[in-house]
Amino acid sequence: MSHKIFKMLDLFKTSGLVLRKDARYIHDIVIKEVKKPVTLDFENIEYSSLSFMDELNNILQDLKDSGREIKIINFCDNLDKLFKLIQNRPYNIHNMTNASVSPPIITKI
Repeated sequence: MSHKIFKMLDLFKTSGLVLRKDARYIHDIVIKEVKKPVTLDFENIEYSSLSFMDELNNILQDLKDSGREIKIINFCDNLDKLFKLIQNRPYNIHNMTNASVSPPIITKI
């Protein structure tokens, strides 16, 4: 099985990723790879919004839950910190056991 690498800079032609729809586009291109291992390369991506990272986290978790092998490389320090913040928040939808609990609203980070 061959391995596919997607360079985010080549896909989006920008050094910043801010839209949820961009993360959903990543999902769409990974799905087309029919169970191939995939690497998402964030080299030269300098910033991201919280909403992009939230959507990316949800999509990556869904893809991994469906058996896809996905690896992220070349996160700069800022992206790495933001992604870890998203993954470790107490109300991460993939860690919730009570669907009636609403996540808190974050007004300032």
